[in-house]
Amino acid sequence: MKATGGTPPSDALQSVKRGERDEAARDPRLAHAYMAESMMEFSVEIERLIELGLMVIIGSFVSAHWRELLHWSVVWPVLFLFTVARPFGSSLSLIGSSTDRHQRVLSAWRGLRGVSAFYYLLFSLEKAGHGTVAQLEPIILAAIVLSVFLHGATATVLLDRYLKK
Repeated sequence: MKATGGTPPSDALQSVKRGERDEAARDPRLAHAYMAESMMEFSVEIERLIELGLMVIIGSFVSAHWRELLHWSVVWPVLFLFTVARPFGSSLSLIGSSTDRHQRVLSAWRGLRGVSAFYYLLFSLEKAGHGTVAQLEPIILAAIVLSVFLHGATATVLLDRYLKK
């Protein structure tokens, strides 16, 4: 942002018409903003591809072991994570921030979700080994599945409602 005088790249390119973006790449005043914006778009696409790959892997595993995810020893911890642990942790982390009540509730609901739990599962498998973590696998996978469905179904509605306020 130093090169744009403290202006974010997207703001620096705001005056450039859609068909003239390539010309902005050759303009010394806008080239850095064009490059930064292009790199950001590329990294977002790569992130989406990786997330898609992870969801295919998770979906394949879940389709083969779905019965294990419906056992009460899995359902209760997942419900606890969704209704108590995550909202409490999110609210606790926002103490002292400038967020209002609506933002806190939205953060408590959306918080860390879905695929992020998969990264924690892989980390724990690497550090503790499969024998130690085996009991957590169905809980984490059930939390991922529930998160994908619930957050996927409610994200647009909740964000639209929040943005209208």
